[in-house]
Amino acid sequence: MVDAQALLDSRLAHVVALVLGVVGVVALVTAGASLSFWFWVFYGFAWLLFFDLFDDDEAFWNLFKSDSESESERERESKVRDEPTEDPLTLLKRRYAEGSIDDDEFDERLDRLLEAPDTLRELEMERSRG
Repeated sequence: MVDAQALLDSRLAHVVALVLGVVGVVALVTAGASLSFWFWVFYGFAWLLFFDLFDDDEAFWNLFKSDSESESERERESKVRDEPTEDPLTLLKRRYAEGSIDDDEFDERLDRLLEAPDTLRELEMERSRG
């Protein structure tokens, strides 16, 4: 797949969109092309290929979003980043308390978690503080 950001930076995307738009307008104005079934099939296919180049490029699709949508999305992302993340042990305890995992799974995950060197170090530091 083509690097969408590189295409946007080279302004090739704008040129292709402009050319496809002009071809579409000219086809609508002229009677010959507007009656041709195959022209519209290939014209639609060209647009689909053009948009497929940018299927994963947020910068391109953000051009078509309204400002209010972009602001609300940015606010959601900032809230997610601002929330403190739970440490694995607290998360495991919470999931067990909620009943989403059973006793055996809790014990197995706890053993795996406590075997990790980082977890042991964090628990020792937490105990020494408290």
